[in-house]
Amino acid sequence: MRCLLLVTTACALAPITTPPKRTEFREGIGGATKEQAVAVGDTVECAKKPIGPRDVVVRCYDISSDGKLAPALSLATSKKVHWFPKLTCAVGDRAWAYDGEIEITSNTVVERAAGPPVFSFNLGECSYDDAGIDEVLRKMEADYNEEEYDFFFRNCNHFADDLGRRLSGGNEVDRKFMEDYVIFESESLLCNMASFQRSMTMAVTRQIQKIVIVSWRRSWKRALAEEAEASKVTT
Repeated sequence: MRCLLLVTTACALAPITTPPKRTEFREGIGGATKEQAVAVGDTVECAKKPIGPRDVVVRCYDISSDGKLAPALSLATSKKVHWFPKLTCAVGDRAWAYDGEIEITSNTVVERAAGPPVFSFNLGECSYDDAGIDEVLRKMEADYNEEEYDFFFRNCNHFADDLGRRLSGGNEVDRKFMEDYVIFESESLLCNMASFQRSMTMAVTRQIQKIVIVSWRRSWKRALAEEAEASKVTT
C-alpha cells in the first residue's frame, strides 16, 4: 500500500513537458467534416461536464466559418479541407491562445472574433491559483514563441492541448478524438502532395502564416475593443 502511494505521489508530482514537434505530415486522404467531428465530439465525456468557476476548459472554435478559409486551404493543398478548428484554454473568463506568441484574452473576446465554440471540454478544477497559472505560462514561452510557431506542427491547437493538460494536473481531452479530429487538420494538410511539392508549399506557407497570424490578431483585438466599449456602456 505504501509503495502504491509513493508511486501515485511521484506520478502526480512528475513535471508535464511539451510534446515533441512533428517533422513529418500525417498520412490520410482527407479530414473529417465539421458535422462528423461534432457527432464524435459530443460523445466525449468531458464535453458533458458542467463548468465550474475554476475549471480548466479547452474550447474549440471554427475559424473557417466565414466560408473562405477552407476553400483557400483546399486549393493550396490539393486536398479537401472541410473546416479548420482553433483551440483555446481557459479558467473562468481568462483565456489563452497561441499564434506566434501566447495571447492573453477572454472567452468573450474570442467568441466575438470567431463565433460560439463548437465544443467546450471540461478538464476539471485548475491545480493553480492565478499567480501559479501565470508562472506556468511564463515557463511555456520557451516552447511557444514566434520562432517555435509552426502553422502545421506547433500552432494554437497544440498549445491549448498542452496548457489544458498542465493546468488540470494531467487531464486531457480524449486522445483519439483530439488527434483524429483537431490536431489532424493541420498535421495532415499536405499529405496528398509529393515530397517536392510539400517542400515548396511549406516554404510559401511559412511566409504567409505571418499574414494569417496578423489577420487573426486583428480580429481578436477588434473584439477586445468592442468588449471594452460595451463595458463602458454598462458601467
